[in-house]
Amino acid sequence: MYVGGLLYRLILDNAFSYLESGLDTLGWFDANRSHAPVKMYPEPVENDETVEPNAICFSFEDIFEDDVEMGSNLSEHSLQLFIDIYGENRAVGLHLAGDVKDLLQGRFASVGFDKTHFPVHDLTDSNSPILFYCEIDNLQFNRSRFSTKPFEKYWWEISCDLVYTYGNDQD
Repeated sequence: MYVGGLLYRLILDNAFSYLESGLDTLGWFDANRSHAPVKMYPEPVENDETVEPNAICFSFEDIFEDDVEMGSNLSEHSLQLFIDIYGENRAVGLHLAGDVKDLLQGRFASVGFDKTHFPVHDLTDSNSPILFYCEIDNLQFNRSRFSTKPFEKYWWEISCDLVYTYGNDQD
């Protein structure tokens, strides 16, 4: 079992890959779309940066831990994930943000995204088995109303907790 920083990286990389796959399945990266290309970034936008329209940026924040079993290291971990969506206009931004939300909530059953969890495996190993599943919990959908930069005009934020349980590197 992976632990420490490598485990957190695996979870975030797999969450990114899962969402990217879902948006690809829905056609968001198709060349013949009538809007600007959608691009995903595994990092947040810093205060001195700007982004192109239809950008999706991941931001990993805090980790919370709750003991599951008395007398052992087994605990439930929650990683806070924020996904910022910067649309080119209200219609595209809302549509894109709504699809991200519903993908994470397992509402696209017709295209195979019907779960509120995703598999975590070692993305550097093409033969890696699924190590465990990470639950998507406490999802919130917010619209930024106090933007100070032009590219933030159509900015939505989706936050959720990525939840998993483990005890140590022998699990």
